[in-house]
Amino acid sequence: MDALIWPGVALLLGTIAILILKKPLTRLVDRITHIDKSGIRAASQEVVSVQKPEEKQVSSRELMEVAFNVVIKDQEQLIRDQLAKVRFDSPVEKEALLTRALARSQVYAQYDRVSTLIFGSQLELLVEASSRPAGISFQLIAEAFHRVKTQDPLFHEQTTLESYQRFLLNSNLLYADGDALKITTFAKEFLKYLVDNGLTHRRRG
Repeated sequence: MDALIWPGVALLLGTIAILILKKPLTRLVDRITHIDKSGIRAASQEVVSVQKPEEKQVSSRELMEVAFNVVIKDQEQLIRDQLAKVRFDSPVEKEALLTRALARSQVYAQYDRVSTLIFGSQLELLVEASSRPAGISFQLIAEAFHRVKTQDPLFHEQTTLESYQRFLLNSNLLYADGDALKITTFAKEFLKYLVDNGLTHRRRG
C-alpha cells in the first residue's frame, strides 16, 4: 500500500509539513560562500536542529491556502487518483496512512538537510562511532578536525572546532555519554538512508 501512494503523498505532505513547522525546520544557515570547479567553499558550519513547534492551533482552511499554486493543485489530483486505488476499511486507516507518510517525509527532509551540510570527515566519524559500542572520544573528533583543517584550509577557513563538534551533537547525530560520544538512532537510520539512496559518495571536508 505504501509503495502505491508514497511518491505523491510524500511530495504534498512534505511541503505542508515544512511550511507548518518552518520555524524548527529552517534553522539552517547557508554555509556556501563560493562555488567553482574545485568544489564548494563554505562558511562556518551551523547546527541543524529541530525544535518543538509552538502549541498554537491553526485552522485547516488556513493551511490549505499556504503557498498554494497550480502545481500543488495538480499534485493533489494525482494523490486523489492514487488514494482511490487503495481500499480503506475506515477513515481511521486512511488517517493512519497519511500520518505515516507525513512523518516519513519530515524525517527524510531532515536527512536531506544533514546530508547537504555534513562534512566528509564528520560522516567518517559517524561510521566510526557506529562500529564502536563504547563510542568515540572528543579527542578523536578534535584530531579529525585539525587534520582536515590542515589539508583544506581554504574550505574550512571559517570552521571552528566548536562549530564542527556542535553540528554533530545538535543535529542529533551523536550524544554525550560521560567522556564518550555515541551514535544516535537517528544517525544510524541516516547512514542507512544514504546507502539505500546511493548517497555514499565521498564528501569534501
